[in-house]
Amino acid sequence: MELLKEDFDKIQKQIISFYGINLSRKYELVKNRLTTFAIDEKYNNLHEFIEEINKNPFLYKELVNRLTTNYTYFFREREHFEILKKVIIPKLIMGNPNNLKIKIWSAGCSKGNEAYSIAIALEEILGLKMNYSIYGTDISTKVLNFANKGLYTKEDLKKVENNRIEKYFKKVKEDKFQVIDNLMKKVYFSELNLMLPFNPFFNNFNVIFCRNVMIYFPLDIKLKLINKFYNALQPGGYLIIGKSEILPGIKNKFKLVQQSVYRKEL
Repeated sequence: MELLKEDFDKIQKQIISFYGINLSRKYELVKNRLTTFAIDEKYNNLHEFIEEINKNPFLYKELVNRLTTNYTYFFREREHFEILKKVIIPKLIMGNPNNLKIKIWSAGCSKGNEAYSIAIALEEILGLKMNYSIYGTDISTKVLNFANKGLYTKEDLKKVENNRIEKYFKKVKEDKFQVIDNLMKKVYFSELNLMLPFNPFFNNFNVIFCRNVMIYFPLDIKLKLINKFYNALQPGGYLIIGKSEILPGIKNKFKLVQQSVYRKEL
């Protein structure tokens, strides 16, 4: 099917305006995913289908689901989970040894792999005696439904050690593993568009993971989002981004702890 330039421009401008995601150089990706979507919906003309999408909020939401990239796996960039266990949590405990409740946000959580990896890392801290909660958010309702089920395949768990699988997952079928209840009850998932003002609930976090998400955003949107994350963190809280990313415009905001790990000053 043919994707007209004016239709592509319209879609990519809407996506960057509403969600901050820059698809201006992703013509082939948009065309291929739109074509598959159109075939699924029994359309054979992309121009007509795009017109229908713009009139139908349910189709538009599904378009967002299909255009967003959700590549992830458990313990991706595992150094961050070691830093969480060996540096960040001990520092937070030292600063508030009594009645500490850890609150962590996985922004752009995709299928929940990162959020559950964080929960496993916290459970593994020897003698951990604290309350904690983890909040995963994404714009894609499709991946959030997946995350809420907490059901993964052998392929999903291919980089997870056997002892972790045995301890934190329950085998329900030959190729299906369910996250155990003790973890699931501490991890909450909800839809959230990072471009919009944050719900008042999204504040006072100890740690925010936002890894390999801002690479899709133009500079002006990155700067606004960094400022919003700064305001959503407690003093002394940490922001963790992807190892290949850098934070632009962070003077007087965050202190670099080590590569891709930043701290909001006390």
